Amino acid sequence: MFFDYSTAQIIFLDSYGNIYTYNLYTDLSVRIYSINTIYQIDYSLIGYFYEAQLNEPNNLYTTIPINNQDQKLEFLFFNSDNVMFRYSKYSLIFENIINGSQIVDSMYYFSSDTLIIAQKDQIIFYQNYQNSKDNNLIPQMKILQQIKFFKFLQYNVYLTYDKKLIYCNILTGEVISTIQLEASVIITQHICSKDQNIVFIGLSNGQVLQFNLKDLSQQYYSIQNKNQINTSIISMILQETQQQTKTAYFATNGGSLLVVDIINKNLLSEQNLTFLVMEDASNILVDFVLDVMYTRYIFIFSGQKKAYTWNFSSNQQEQFLALTQNQGNKIMISQNYLISFCPFQLNIYLVSDQITLMTVIKRNFISDYITDYELINNNIIAIFFISKFEVFLLQNGSNNLIYQQQYNYPRYMGSIYNQADNILTIFGLHKGGVFENNFSISMYQSNEIFYLELINLDQFNLFISNK
Repeated sequence: MFFDYSTAQIIFLDSYGNIYTYNLYTDLSVRIYSINTIYQIDYSLIGYFYEAQLNEPNNLYTTIPINNQDQKLEFLFFNSDNVMFRYSKYSLIFENIINGSQIVDSMYYFSSDTLIIAQKDQIIFYQNYQNSKDNNLIPQMKILQQIKFFKFLQYNVYLTYDKKLIYCNILTGEVISTIQLEASVIITQHICSKDQNIVFIGLSNGQVLQFNLKDLSQQYYSIQNKNQINTSIISMILQETQQQTKTAYFATNGGSLLVVDIINKNLLSEQNLTFLVMEDASNILVDFVLDVMYTRYIFIFSGQKKAYTWNFSSNQQEQFLALTQNQGNKIMISQNYLISFCPFQLNIYLVSDQITLMTVIKRNFISDYITDYELINNNIIAIFFISKFEVFLLQNGSNNLIYQQQYNYPRYMGSIYNQADNILTIFGLHKGGVFENNFSISMYQSNEIFYLELINLDQFNLFISNK
């Protein structure tokens, strides 16, 4: 054992080969380093009993933006025993235990600094949560009890198992309004306006509910074709501009498209996409996107290896877009790109007056199964496979693989792009921990030797153990 005067640390080695470091004057915790593992013991929690189990993090987490100017993200994780952990500054530490029934979801609302934790039978609202944490204060807590929580629609609107929509004041924990849905319907899609004052709920019976949170008004829109068998709403798109006109597009899996003026609450039109392109009526619509700039509908039917493009200004069909397979296709549109996705390939198109194929990212369909992808800063694509994670830079009409790492079931949690330094940080979760990757995009773009900083907690097999 010896004392490091420069860092005010006591360091000693036990008979099993574990190295202990103890920081004097800064905290009451000690870190234990073994060959493959780092343990952290926080002595300030002595007497607080719980069973720590974050060696395999739960899928449940919440993002905490610390400061918009500093562009920092932290994350709260919850395990199956309602133990809360925080990922901060490359460390994972114990934060709290939530009493009561099992936690089923959580959300953080930055504008009011409110942490919302949904349990099976109640919702807890922690007021001024991060501010209280920073100042060593106990946050105020409000509880909404006797609620069969199922899902967040947004921070103040919740769906329950008994088909109720509950609109709640998160500062008081009181219910403002409740809407009882029909027992036979299922919510298939939902979307909220940018100002979060209107919630749209798509139902399995072909109806869309527009719920205004300011005046508590309700408006239902329904497909007119009563003979249609497939009526579930599969896509909801809001076109919100600076002008007073706001338009919504709702598509069903039967091919019906509702176009709605959401300000005046009028159904502007209903179109049959199946009829427009003379598609087989037995094929269901599986995805629909809107190209606002070039006034196009782009949509996919099951059983087809092509995507249709329909110009609704000229009322004409444009070119087909080739797909990789006839099932499992999805499409996404951004400012510059249209991306078609299947479990082993991404086709990336440039969007202009003509849609043109720019590049293809293809993997082995047997060994490499794509579970998700994320377009970041409009020129970075992070692709998540079952057993790895890859990052591509889109430039000069091609894709460049700039990073690859093996993980078990990696997932995207968030990212930060520092425009001044051209640094991208990607946060992710995998079966054994959290990873954080920092990329200097400038060096990739200049084709020079690149710089990569990798903070990978899984390499240390990080476990948290409080005793």
